[in-house]
Amino acid sequence: MFEWTERGFFVIYGAVLAGGTGRRFKSSTIPKQFITIDGIPIIILTMRPILKNKRINEIYVAVNKEWMEYTKDLFKKFFLEDDLKRIVILDGGQERIDSFLNIMYHIVLHKGIHSDDIIIYHDSVRPLTPDETVYDCIEQTLINKLSTVVKPVTYTVLLSKDGTFLEESLDRTSLFEIHTPSGFNLELLYNECIKADKQLLRKVTCTSQLMVMLGHKVKTIVARAGDFKITTESDLDFATNLYKNNNQNNI
Repeated sequence: MFEWTERGFFVIYGAVLAGGTGRRFKSSTIPKQFITIDGIPIIILTMRPILKNKRINEIYVAVNKEWMEYTKDLFKKFFLEDDLKRIVILDGGQERIDSFLNIMYHIVLHKGIHSDDIIIYHDSVRPLTPDETVYDCIEQTLINKLSTVVKPVTYTVLLSKDGTFLEESLDRTSLFEIHTPSGFNLELLYNECIKADKQLLRKVTCTSQLMVMLGHKVKTIVARAGDFKITTESDLDFATNLYKNNNQNNI
């Protein structure tokens, strides 16, 4: 589905970064995005609010090459035919930045860029993201060109330059954890990435960080209760309990 501004039509793309191999999950033999919660793979739960938002025209999923066929089979099992038509599975590459760049370059090469096109990036291991968060990310990206979900830092934060001694206190009222989804004007994102220093691209841990380091301001969207990432086994336990409690409350 295309949308319009006074300058012409534009497209909203979705992107899910699922190229990780889950090295922190020592107890699992499969990448954590394929671990199930109450019988449903995490990546399926993660994609549901993205697929539900019909403003998103196409959804690109970057997956480790060894897991591409597995992913295709999962999608066929859990998604309807109309949903499958909106999904494109790509090689995720070795690192997160590779997955991110592969999706962006693929879109530009095969679809081109209109000045108001936006892309909404999401991690593949955020199974409880509310529908409203995806909606807000789209709206704020259309308005501000760059946006991301954040959580205000609530703990006391001290700086150590050598990792041994604490030597500086940071004002936590101006500090935020960066989460996803994150939204980017595609033209702006592409232009910045092609001219960015390659070492900088390898150094950053998220795309919003990259844009800030390149001198841009990114609009904040305060996270809701379900906006968290599964990184460790304890995160998985928490997500499982929360998911089951939510389902019981909806009965």
